[in-house]
Formats: sequence, structure tokens, C-alpha cells
Amino acid sequence: MVTPGFRYSDKAVLMFLMGAAALFLFPGNALAQSSYDFHFIAHADDRGETIERMCGATHLASNVAITARHCLWGIGEELTLACHAGTGVALDKVRVDRIVFHPSHDIALFRISGADACGAPQEPPTIEPASTDPYHIWTMAPPDLPIDVSDWIRSKITVAEVEVDGPVIRMQVGQDCPMRGDSGAALISIRGEKPSLHGLLIGGSPDCPGSSVFVRFAPVRDWIERHVATVAEEVDR
Repeated sequence: MVTPGFRYSDKAVLMFLMGAAALFLFPGNALAQSSYDFHFIAHADDRGETIERMCGATHLASNVAITARHCLWGIGEELTLACHAGTGVALDKVRVDRIVFHPSHDIALFRISGADACGAPQEPPTIEPASTDPYHIWTMAPPDLPIDVSDWIRSKITVAEVEVDGPVIRMQVGQDCPMRGDSGAALISIRGEKPSLHGLLIGGSPDCPGSSVFVRFAPVRDWIERHVATVAEEVDR
């Protein structure tokens, strides 16, 4: 569900209920599971009870990744990474050295010990800048993760249409919907062979078929790039 307290949450939910007309529509397809960097399993304290939380994440540097803010709220210092390797998943425990939360969006950056955690790419995807012409996006790719990690199961989704509205992207999906564990997974476009990041999954409709909500990176691109550089270079927590 959408994290309360962020400035766009109420509007996004209201737009779902009203069924407002989309501003921009273009076709979309889901990326294969192996196209994603990793998922992680975190243990958090929820009103005195320890809960297990699983989310997606994407490398922005060799030791820095981006995910949804609500995924990291209240967690401890250790994560279990679920590294995608073809159709399989390898689990690896790592230490979280630092977390930076965006003050008003459901976005967080975190640094993990080990420069090669989950095989960080030599050239991470770029963050797509804001554009006045959304039709330059050839292929939109929401989470498509038919894997089972620690009893968390996600299902494939089929994209029907995409709506860009200010700081959020709403995506209409088909008969299957993102499930618990997909938060933080990236929204990617592919032009040629180079991937670009447009946002990450932060919530969705309780009904299926329904809408999924992604926070856009373009409006906060400067914040992300500035903090990635700072977090990647810091040594002390």
C-alpha cells in the first residue's frame, strides 16, 4: 500500500478511485527476472514485534542501491540479499553501512558492505531525465518476478497502459498484479541495449486487475545523484 505522509499519496489514491483520464499512454512490457539486480530481506521492528520485509532494489553505484523508503524504515544493520542468477536466487547476508531517506518521497539509498554484492554492474543504469515527450520511452518494464524467496511469492503482471502525473507514474496491469515483496523494484525503459531508470514501485491497488504506483526519479534526480556520490565515498556510519 502507499506509504502515508508523502505529499502525492492522497492524490494518487484519489485518482484511482475517480478513474481520471491518463495524461500520456504508451505500451509496456515486463523485463525478465534476471534483468533485475537483486531483492533483499530485512528484519524490522514493528511495535515491538520483529517482522520480515522483502523488497526490490537496484544498484546506482558498486556499493549503493536505491529502494522504497518504507522498505528500510526501522530495520536493523543486516540484510539478506536475494541475488538473481538466471532463473535461480542466491542468498547472501551483508551489513548495511548507511541509509539516507528522501525527506518527502518514498525513496531511500543504502550502502552495503562488499563492492561486489549481488554482482553490481560496472555501468549501473542511468536515471532518465525529465522529458516533455514521454513517447521516447520504447519499453516500460515493471517488476516481473515469478520467484519464491523465503515464502514470499510474486506473480507476473501484464501492462495495459501507463499514466504520468507529476511525481508519480500509475500503471494499469492485467490479470496478475505485483504482490508483497515487489516494493522498491525499478521501473525501467530500454532503448537499444542501454537501460534507464524512471522510478520504483511504492504501492498498488488492493484490487486485481488494478493500478500500481511508481514514484518518478526525474523530479528528484539531482538529490539522488548528489547523495549517491556522498554515500558511496563515506567510510564511517
